[in-house]
Amino acid sequence: MDIVTVYALAPLAVLALGGLAGVLTGRYLGTRHVLILIAAISAVGVYLMVRLAMIGEGEEEAAILPFATLTGGVLPALLGAIMGGVGGLALARRNRAE
Repeated sequence: MDIVTVYALAPLAVLALGGLAGVLTGRYLGTRHVLILIAAISAVGVYLMVRLAMIGEGEEEAAILPFATLTGGVLPALLGAIMGGVGGLALARRNRAE
């Protein structure tokens, strides 16, 4: 597989895994754990943003890995966890109502 294909498919895979984690967390563990999942993913994102902010002049090549991880891994996982968490919580409430 070509490296371009990996960079194109990795965010989709991470989005799906984040969504799955959110659905399972929301469905079986509840609101508090969904918020913990979102906070944990956000903490990783903040760490990567701080690493990017600390890169000085002439060190631009060192920014490639944190930037790729942030945009291709953390942000899609955060979006998937939020959407999946909302869906999982809706499934849990629907199941409780019946």
